[in-house]
Amino acid sequence: MDRFQQLLYDLGDILELPLYSENQKCRLSINEELEVQLEYDASKERVLIACYCVEIPPGKFRENVLKESLKANGIFPRIGTYGYSEEKNKLALFQYVTLENQNANNFADILAQFIDRAKRVKQAVERGNPALLLEVSSNYNKSAFQL
Repeated sequence: MDRFQQLLYDLGDILELPLYSENQKCRLSINEELEVQLEYDASKERVLIACYCVEIPPGKFRENVLKESLKANGIFPRIGTYGYSEEKNKLALFQYVTLENQNANNFADILAQFIDRAKRVKQAVERGNPALLLEVSSNYNKSAFQL
């Protein structure tokens, strides 16, 4: 069993959900509102966590959302990095996690923070408040974390 599959197996035990990789990728559906993908890069021993958070309508609002996301990318520390997919017309959030000295519990915490952040981003854009993208921290209830 490779390192990524072992991480998924251990993470699955924590979440009480069997997780498997296909071509070094695992897709998680979060309450049918978000799709989060985990993708293993064996050459760098890291996992990419990525999500297309929300569609951004064209116009001035899109400009404001993209401007706020660029500002948020300059803040450290932060949870994830914003990007934009022109093809999908969606704001994306992604983060690389090095597997060196990483265990499933730590990874579960990182994943939970990432998912919470993606949900907040989706809500902020849907409510028309892109300034919320500048929030640095995400507080989440670990016991409420469900996939």
